[in-house]
Amino acid sequence: TKNRIATENKRYEVVAQISNNYLFEYLVKEEKLYVSEKLNSKIDTFNGEERISKLLKEIAGDFSKNGFEESNYTISLPLLNGDNGIFRVIFSYLKDDRSKVYSIIGKLVDITAEVKEKEHLITQAQLDGLTGLYNVTTSKEAIIKSMRNKPKDSLDALVIIDCDKFKEINDTYGHLQGNIVLKGIAKALNTTLRQTDILGRLGGDEFWVYMHAVPSAGFVQEKCRQLAKV
Repeated sequence: TKNRIATENKRYEVVAQISNNYLFEYLVKEEKLYVSEKLNSKIDTFNGEERISKLLKEIAGDFSKNGFEESNYTISLPLLNGDNGIFRVIFSYLKDDRSKVYSIIGKLVDITAEVKEKEHLITQAQLDGLTGLYNVTTSKEAIIKSMRNKPKDSLDALVIIDCDKFKEINDTYGHLQGNIVLKGIAKALNTTLRQTDILGRLGGDEFWVYMHAVPSAGFVQEKCRQLAKV
């Protein structure tokens, strides 16, 4: 059985060299992890292998206690370039004559690009394409959630902003110039207000801001005066 597994691993090692797969074996009793040379050239070996070993040790423990044989996990690993990579962990157990797991053999599949693309699409779906602020749906949901979770002793504020004479700008100078103005307003909002505030575009020349835990109504009024001067 071990010879057959070794042969299969060798074949898969060749395939892995031309793919985004990285082989490993974890010896449960010895608590030792063996990874392919290809993985060593990808991750921060010390910290990365420590994380993998910890995960596989927990998996082996789950199996011993509950017979849990889930073979698909996701793990974040430090890369040699300083970034973090996302890997899908797929594995199988090897058991002895007493059905006790003595080894976990599997592969790490690099899904970093896939995850980042998904996160990018989610972010894009939440933002207004012109100003980069939250779109009306996302900002509305965030504001409702904040209002529901607001502590009783907290003073929050909702500010609605409507730009005067914006139609005249579009009619006189064209929509391109109007878009520049809207972008400028978004920039002013980001510059003047706090990072914890929810900034959204309602549509057209209308914006809204939800401010968490303001010290007083006067604080909100002062922020509005600052915004008008930007």
